[in-house]
Amino acid sequence: MKIKTVQDAIELLKILNAPPRLLMHHKLVVEAAQKLVKEIKSRFNLKFDANLVLIGAALHDCGKIVYPQEMTGSGNQHESTGEQMLLSKGISPEIARFCRTHAQWAETDVTLEDLLVSLADKLWKGCRDKALESRVINHIAQESNLPTCKVFVEADLVFETIALEGPTRLLRSVMDTGFEPYHNSLSEGFSKIVIYIPFYTKMSR
Repeated sequence: MKIKTVQDAIELLKILNAPPRLLMHHKLVVEAAQKLVKEIKSRFNLKFDANLVLIGAALHDCGKIVYPQEMTGSGNQHESTGEQMLLSKGISPEIARFCRTHAQWAETDVTLEDLLVSLADKLWKGCRDKALESRVINHIAQESNLPTCKVFVEADLVFETIALEGPTRLLRSVMDTGFEPYHNSLSEGFSKIVIYIPFYTKMSR
């Protein structure tokens, strides 16, 4: 099976019987990824596969179809399981790898595409990860031959703009599906607004 677009990826999730809240999660991460790649493309003289980033964002957590408890709790079994699931369906390794690299970006050699999927998976809910962002910034600076400080100023503004929309996306992830929130992420995603939802207690990987 060939996946050429985000819509192809979403249709695959449906075929694999992904629950509504998992579908919504992927759509919201794609939304953040679209804004991220658009800004990175427009601000820096950089070549990367933006469509691959969006497809990766649309499939990165598909392993949680097998491990649904990891949608609301911690756990990493979905990572390798998701990669193998996609490979078994004939999806290319280039795409399947995002199931693993979105969470393991600090532990392995990764491309800018891998890093941007990982970052979108943070920013969608308003989470800022300094270590991940630093790696993205350093990668951009190296590939674009721009001073790191200049890249930081531009990229930090992009990251913050996307992250500020995180609380709205988190609410949509609840309201649009009728389920409890995909992530227990009040402390990270809702840090910029005054709101309390009791079951948002911790962040799952």
